[in-house]
Amino acid sequence: MNMRFSAGFVVLFLSLAAADLAAAGWDSKRERAALATIEEFKDTNRKMVRLFSETWGYAVFPNVGKGGIGIGGAYGRGVVFEKGTAIGTTKLYQVSIGLQFGGQAYSEVVFFQHKTAMDKFKAGNFKLGAQASAVAVTAGASADASFHNGVAIFTLVKGGLMYEASVSGQKFNFYPREGAFVTAAAATAPQPEKDTLSAATGYDSAKLASAAGRYEEARSQWLESARQGHVESLYELGKMFGEGHGVLQDFVTAHAYFNVAAAKGHKQAVQARQILDDMMSNEERAEARKRAAEYWKTFGE
Repeated sequence: MNMRFSAGFVVLFLSLAAADLAAAGWDSKRERAALATIEEFKDTNRKMVRLFSETWGYAVFPNVGKGGIGIGGAYGRGVVFEKGTAIGTTKLYQVSIGLQFGGQAYSEVVFFQHKTAMDKFKAGNFKLGAQASAVAVTAGASADASFHNGVAIFTLVKGGLMYEASVSGQKFNFYPREGAFVTAAAATAPQPEKDTLSAATGYDSAKLASAAGRYEEARSQWLESARQGHVESLYELGKMFGEGHGVLQDFVTAHAYFNVAAAKGHKQAVQARQILDDMMSNEERAEARKRAAEYWKTFGE
């Protein structure tokens, strides 16, 4: 992991202590905007209703247009739905596309015909090929989907104008909703009782050891407390790897610990995970989610 982020990461963590935790978590405003966009697509052409009901999932971008990347680029934020349920957020990037309508904003929906296509998108390294094209949705026009590798794209220009936006080369990041890596079985499984008093004592001892520079001792005690269900210990382990205290700085491992802690209700872990999301590559985020799923087997159940 590149050490150039270390100082900034520590500063960001210090700012978390004073952050408004009520703002952490799922962005319901963005979800509402996505749901309103879905209704706009349906209202413009009722043939879209079948696509929203029959496909495995879709990514909805209420507003895509120039901005944030520069001339010849487009950017958008959206919400990802699987079987009608919001499972995460997404960012769209596109460079050197030569927007032909003078920067006019449009809405976009990326449909996933089946689970395989959806899983490829959720892996966090998704890009539309040079031959990708979008269907412009207008009243009365055909809304027949032409799926390519299980993906179909539809756009709706603000004001209802006919325009087939160029979507080739679009790249997407995926950010799973809190706890999204947890399987349904794990999420509903009964949780065993933990020795919470012992875990809290181990946590406090680890804090003292860390303050004295005995990082290996602190890490060992936090791990044991985390195994006993102590969520704050998971958060401290994430900080240890994020800041590189006594260990090699490793954002992937830090993200995995934060992800498990966030799934168990730790609000600061939600914020810390989001900070790392913006620093990490798609490949690192995908690896972090895999690692979090493994950690859940030890610390979540």
